[in-house]
Amino acid sequence: VQVSAQEALYTRQFWLLLGIMAGNATAGLGIISSGKLLMTDCFAVTLPEIVTPTACALFVSALAGANTLGRLKWGIIGDKIGRRNTLLAFAMASPACFVIPPLIS
Repeated sequence: VQVSAQEALYTRQFWLLLGIMAGNATAGLGIISSGKLLMTDCFAVTLPEIVTPTACALFVSALAGANTLGRLKWGIIGDKIGRRNTLLAFAMASPACFVIPPLIS
């Protein structure tokens, strides 16, 4: 089905897709931006010798690198299982990215 960009704005699928993609981007950026706090909260008490500014910076860099590699990996998976199934997996996983961390701490 061919739909112009103007017509797409009035479809339910467009707004659902936009919501899923916004949720995914927000989840990834939320985790990366909280990287230093994750490092200090998780390891400062049990392993204080590894919680240094350098270690925290490396941890945040590792999170960002994993985010980048994950985007590449999911692109390949999306080619194999289909975009719709890939976005459905994202839609199911994104809420967990927000809910699980507070429950653990």
